[in-house]
Amino acid sequence: MTGLFFALIPLVCPTAPGGVTTYTNQIAANTLFVAQWMFGIAFVVCVILLLVGKAARMHHLTQGAAVGLAVVLLIAIIYVIFPGMLSGILGSGCVALPGSS
Repeated sequence: MTGLFFALIPLVCPTAPGGVTTYTNQIAANTLFVAQWMFGIAFVVCVILLLVGKAARMHHLTQGAAVGLAVVLLIAIIYVIFPGMLSGILGSGCVALPGSS
């Protein structure tokens, strides 16, 4: 009985209710905008701390700023790569049910 049911419905493709996509697009755009600004602010703060640490000969401040700069750059690279990886894994979102061809 279940084999017949799965044969009738080969794919399940979830869709959002009508009118929701505009709001989700706005939320996603605002989130990406804020994240990009945070990367920029963190980069500028790390560079300023790096220069202050060098000028004041504070080795721990310079080291912390360098680590912070490396972390910001690493996270920025992941931020660019991760959406492509996620869309490659999830694809269109359609799921083939067991027993369907």
